Amino acid sequence: MNFRNVCWLLLLLLASCVEEKGQKASPEATEKANILLIYADDLNNRLGYYGDTIAKTPHLDALAGESVAFLNSYCQQPLCNPSRTSMLTGKRPSSLGINTLGVHFREKFPNIVTLPQTFREAGYFTGRSGKIFHQGVPDAIAKQSAGADDPKAWDVAVDVPGYELNNNGVYRNATPWETHSAGTGGAVAWLRAEKGDERHHDYNVVTEVIDMIDQAKGKPFFLAAGFIRPHVPLVAPKRFFELYDNIEIPLPPSTRGDREDMPEVAYDSWAANFNLSDKDSREAIRAYYACTSFIDEQVGRLLQALKAKGLDKNTIIVFVSDHGYQLGSHGLWFKNYLFRESVISPLLVKVPGIVPKKIKQVVELLDVYPSLLEMTDLPSNTQLEGQSFWPLMQERSITGKDFAIVECKRGELIGRALYLQDWALMDWGERGTELYDLKNDPFQLTNLATQQPEKAQALKRELTQKGKDSIQ
Repeated sequence: MNFRNVCWLLLLLLASCVEEKGQKASPEATEKANILLIYADDLNNRLGYYGDTIAKTPHLDALAGESVAFLNSYCQQPLCNPSRTSMLTGKRPSSLGINTLGVHFREKFPNIVTLPQTFREAGYFTGRSGKIFHQGVPDAIAKQSAGADDPKAWDVAVDVPGYELNNNGVYRNATPWETHSAGTGGAVAWLRAEKGDERHHDYNVVTEVIDMIDQAKGKPFFLAAGFIRPHVPLVAPKRFFELYDNIEIPLPPSTRGDREDMPEVAYDSWAANFNLSDKDSREAIRAYYACTSFIDEQVGRLLQALKAKGLDKNTIIVFVSDHGYQLGSHGLWFKNYLFRESVISPLLVKVPGIVPKKIKQVVELLDVYPSLLEMTDLPSNTQLEGQSFWPLMQERSITGKDFAIVECKRGELIGRALYLQDWALMDWGERGTELYDLKNDPFQLTNLATQQPEKAQALKRELTQKGKDSIQ
């Protein structure tokens, strides 16, 4: 039963009740479901509802308590542009030929129909503020550039200022030797901002999206709020840093010689090992938590506005990040790795009438597009390479597809990973293989590829076959 049918059932029950009292059913009950997409940047699973005991994320935890929380959701490439393009077009990075930051998908596929565009063409009012399609952080944000946005997707698009980013030279930069030309957008740098919330990009994103709710003027809407936190530079109002000042920040688990059983290509990336001191590592992680708490509060503002306008009972809410973040795991920072810390993505989906639950089965961000179409009874799009998890949310399916395929570019080589609930296989071609037992080794500290070659080969074959089967 899709969301529209749930609404009709509720409408019939409501009508039978009010007719006995000589009243008419509310016209709002017949409306199509609204969509609110909330997109974080570089956010991994260090959140309260995932079991993190340090993160202070009360609003996201509350949303998770009302949502279907996917605990094993994976991006299709742990890099902003390929990941966002994949989720929003419903095609794998390899199908699109987009594995880097600098390519706009319209250059290769001028007629492809994106997720928000589908809703716009179906009569929805569509609007976004902030980073939904790719925008460079901090440069594009500081200049209020639309980056790789897609004008076909939106009725209204607003790029708000990022005043907090205009602080070159003020950040505490733990990696001043960085040379890959990304500036503070590619350095482990942070700042306790003295100025108020309204000087921050993500605060203003929420203000604009709340205003767009009124601009919809009674039409169903597809609105998107794109946060840039916790992307580096890690900037948040100082009160969010103070939440963690008296907490001892632990470092990620490690073993001596952690990388000795890995192929070099697995960790050799532009996002290099920075050899940070333990003190700088802890302070950077503290800043990451501060930024996470800051966007948590912005989620709270947005959801409170939705409730105040009486729209929370007729709005599907999707909270997601484009990918995860290493944050010192394996001695690595940033993303662009096939390790779970890079490829995991928080995914919450709240559908009124659906029982909240936590789902351990593996899903892909690629699945969001077909799922939203099925929830809202819009026609299926034949270009899509994901699989709807709507039956899984309704408990009409026990397992779903239960796998994810992730890509990662190294020069001309595309490494590929297969993530199952208990196993992960990384295939780097002639340059090596990784096999991890996620049930007993969740931090992927021991590569079992040489110890269990038959298992590794079986999962390689499965990766190849599932990849072929999913491509349209």
